[in-house]
Amino acid sequence: MVPLLVDMHKADAEKQVNRLYYPDSTRKDTVNYALIFTKHNTSRVMYDSSMSFYTKHPELFDEVYNRVMESLNQEKIEKEISK
Repeated sequence: MVPLLVDMHKADAEKQVNRLYYPDSTRKDTVNYALIFTKHNTSRVMYDSSMSFYTKHPELFDEVYNRVMESLNQEKIEKEISK
C-alpha cells in the first residue's frame, strides 16, 4: 500500500505543478490512476476497499501514511544529494 500511495502523491504533485506553471496549457489536468494501479498490480476496487478498511482503522492508516511520508522525504533527500 505504501508504494502505491507514494506514486499517487507524486502524480498529484505533478498535476499541481503543471497547473501552477502551465495554467493555459492544453495538457491533461488529470492523473491517470489506472496506470498507477496497473504498476502496483491492483485496481480501483481493491484500492477503495483498502481505504474503506483504513477509514475504520485510522490508527493503522496513520502508520501507513507515516511510512508514505518517510518514503517521500527520503526520495527528496536523495535527489538533493545527487544534485
